[in-house]
Amino acid sequence: MGAFLAYMLSQQYAPAQIHHGTIAIINSTPTKVIIAADSRGQFADATTTTQRDEECKVAALGHRIVFVASGFDGYERVDSRDAISSWRASGIAHEAYSKILSDSAHIAPTAKRVATEWGELTRRKVQEIYSVRAVALRDKAVDGLLTSAIIAGAADNGVVALLVQVKIGSSGIEVSEPREINNCPPCLLGVGDIFLEFFHQTSQRAKDESARWEIRRRHLTKSEFDRLWTIRFVDLTILLHPEPTEVGGFIDALELNRTGVHWIQRKDSCPAE
Repeated sequence: MGAFLAYMLSQQYAPAQIHHGTIAIINSTPTKVIIAADSRGQFADATTTTQRDEECKVAALGHRIVFVASGFDGYERVDSRDAISSWRASGIAHEAYSKILSDSAHIAPTAKRVATEWGELTRRKVQEIYSVRAVALRDKAVDGLLTSAIIAGAADNGVVALLVQVKIGSSGIEVSEPREINNCPPCLLGVGDIFLEFFHQTSQRAKDESARWEIRRRHLTKSEFDRLWTIRFVDLTILLHPEPTEVGGFIDALELNRTGVHWIQRKDSCPAE
């Protein structure tokens, strides 16, 4: 029912790097977008993998554009001899937004321009790694796919949500043109088995959960229900995923509508915009 998967990568690309077992849920209509994601980052070197629950995967870019990504969405430099600098996908999104804002006096950045700029900046970052570790990247990609991102923007007549993907192509690292996905009721990025089970109600526990939500629906406004329901899919994945190291931590969530960004819940360590 409109679900798509941006498959996660499971091992390290380099002696020092970051990768995520991200679960991000996007509930999108032509009038609003709700995004919720976990906070877990997995840091790997040649021998160990550790988790930290402080990643800011959901980002607000100004008051009218939002961002989330999954897959290979960052690199951690821990050795001064490493020529590749640290970066995060959400940080690149802020960089893309700021660049467009500074280049376009008195013209507000649009979601499409930010998505295009983010894709190109990220392509360059990944190409830098690919140029020295091509085999490692190919081994970790799924059908060539490395990273998927959603960039959504508010306009006077509603909201537009765009999907951008970074992949390995015949000539190196390539980025797709932004593609509209304005009807995700909801969609997901990342680890998806639990989401699909509960969304499609393929188990008794999922049917029981759905029945409880039908009762809750009667006592909530549609807006309240949509927000809580979206967050709940992330919560269920954290609680029930068979690999508990994959996802975890606080759930950051926001809603974007024609009036702008409205945070539902956010870690204090993550910027409001």
